Amino acid sequence: MPGVTGVINTVTVRPQECSDWQEVRQKIIGACQRHASVDAKQIAVALRDGAVTLTGAVRSWDERRDAENAAWLAPGMRHVDNQIAVQHPR
Repeated sequence: MPGVTGVINTVTVRPQECSDWQEVRQKIIGACQRHASVDAKQIAVALRDGAVTLTGAVRSWDERRDAENAAWLAPGMRHVDNQIAVQHPR
C-alpha cells in the first residue's frame, strides 16, 4: 500500500474452547487406542483448564510421542504435560 509506514498486529490466536472436558478426555484416549503402536490401557489422562497431564508407561519413545500428539490434537488444549515413562519390555 502506498504511504503505509508500519503495521500493528493485535490479532490473538486462541485454542478452541471446550465445554465438555470428559469428552476431550475420551477423544484423547480414543486417539491413543486407534493408534496401533500405543497401549492406551497404560496411559492415564487428567484434564484441568485446557491443560492435560499424561501419566503411565509405554514401551517406546515413539508410543510416548504419539500419545502426546493425540493430546495436542484435542480441542481446547493449551498445555500438555507428558509424564509418560518409557519402559522397555524384558
